[in-house]
Amino acid sequence: MPKGPSLLRSLAIDLLVIQAIAIGALFAVVLERLDATVEELEARDMHEAALELAGHLRLADGPKLTLSAGDMARFSSSYGRYSYAILDDGGHPLLSSLDPPQALIRPDASFSESRGHFKLSSPGMLLWGVSTKTQVDGRSVWIQVAEDMNHRDVLMDEIVSGFMVRAGWLLVPLFFIQIGFALLRMKRRFRPLLAASESATSISPRALGGRVISRGIPAEILPLVEAVNSALSRLDKAFREQKEFLENAAHELKTPLAVLLARVETLDPGRLRRELEVDVATLSRLVTQLLRAAEMEGLAGEERSRVNLGTLADAIASYLRPTAMAVGKSIVRTGEDGVVVHGCAETIGQAINNLVENALTHTLPDTAVEIAVLGGEHPEIRVRDHGPGVPAEERDLVFQRFWRRNRRKDGGAGLGLSIVKRAMELHDGTVRVETADGGGAVFVLRF
Repeated sequence: MPKGPSLLRSLAIDLLVIQAIAIGALFAVVLERLDATVEELEARDMHEAALELAGHLRLADGPKLTLSAGDMARFSSSYGRYSYAILDDGGHPLLSSLDPPQALIRPDASFSESRGHFKLSSPGMLLWGVSTKTQVDGRSVWIQVAEDMNHRDVLMDEIVSGFMVRAGWLLVPLFFIQIGFALLRMKRRFRPLLAASESATSISPRALGGRVISRGIPAEILPLVEAVNSALSRLDKAFREQKEFLENAAHELKTPLAVLLARVETLDPGRLRRELEVDVATLSRLVTQLLRAAEMEGLAGEERSRVNLGTLADAIASYLRPTAMAVGKSIVRTGEDGVVVHGCAETIGQAINNLVENALTHTLPDTAVEIAVLGGEHPEIRVRDHGPGVPAEERDLVFQRFWRRNRRKDGGAGLGLSIVKRAMELHDGTVRVETADGGGAVFVLRF
């Protein structure tokens, strides 16, 4: 099943885009407002300069402008930053800082009010100015004041033009610091979800009693976690009920089978008695295997410990040796001693026991079932018989529950090898069947 996109990564990308747009918009607004404020300040400064010129203008005995030395220097052509022109009502120049005297811009219908702004550009010069109409000595005059925006002393305009570069270097690290802080906070908020995910991975058939941690889960996701925990509780209950039923059924069957066997033994020797004894033995084997399967699932969650495979194999060989001798066969234990694995001794013992019983069923008379214990990085137990072997096409089928090659001739229940497979799954191991040198089958438990 393909994985969906990471929620944390998706939120981080969304946050990154939103923050970039927000900071870009804020940067543009600040730049626009700064530029507007500078223009407003410059316009106000030039209007004040125009009024100051009007206060020093006299027209009675001819146009005359009396300025202080500082003001004269301010409008000096050598300084080159500020320019002025004083025009009569018809737009003819009366006085000007330009040589020859001329208007900065000729008043026309666009100057319908007493004040107007204008911009003029020429090679090496960009004039931004105001034109004000006022009364001096009873006559209407136009006073024009302009500033060269390319002049090196226009500090406010330098600030505006350099704001993008200077402020950009400040906003870029600020942007990444903000994003980093936001990501840290998001990761902390996601910590309960990650803890819940880790607790969910620990739930398995071995530990159905575990639950998804709900502590600190956001309110929007808490119902989902609670629903999962509720489903796990129902599964756990159903699993326990099924196991209890299997155990009870197997135990309850033992008594009638014992009574049935006792009654069969009272019959006269003959074909009927032999057939009934075979049928009762098959039923007994099936009940035993059902009990073993139930016991194994019950041992799934048991504490693990160090298990000596050599000692365990010796114990099973000793236990089943009388059974082997009764049918003219033998059991031999070979291999290493002191091979230790971490697991449940009873579960591993059931797996070895089932393999040996299966081998005793199929090995030929006057032959031995061999149990070999091998050490190494992945310890193995190898159980060999001298029977017909297992065809390649059946090597996966033999580990399925209730599978038998010939249901009429095979007296088994079809559960023994499935129990072996389950035992190895509980130990994160494997079981496989191979063809032995010289004939027969070798079942390999690999830890």
